[in-house]
Amino acid sequence: MSATVSSTVLSAPQNLCPRKTFEEFALNFSNNQRIQEKYIHIPLIKIELEAGDEEPESVKALLTRKEIVFPVIESEENRISKGLELKVIDNSRGEQKIKLFKPDAGYQVYYFFEKKNKCWELIKIDDQSM
Repeated sequence: MSATVSSTVLSAPQNLCPRKTFEEFALNFSNNQRIQEKYIHIPLIKIELEAGDEEPESVKALLTRKEIVFPVIESEENRISKGLELKVIDNSRGEQKIKLFKPDAGYQVYYFFEKKNKCWELIKIDDQSM
């Protein structure tokens, strides 16, 4: 099951998870850099495709907080201006995922979240863009 994420940013008290459902959390996370900075696991796993001899190869890195470029997901306004779409992908294994993509352009980045301490944390970014 997937849902397109679009709407206004919702606020939450400082010490609480910004929303009860992952879809609501994803909306807040994707549009609020402060929430992105707070709900991110360090080290963050980042996977990118690099050109290989015959096929692209996945290269994995573990990023420290200083190596992470914020915002990790651009604001809704910037996504719209670039023709990017954001979808929440439901996963029953406890890991949740957001897909940022540009239709028919080979641009797709997956953001993986895991529930920790009653909220979700970004644990991995998998950039499968070609």
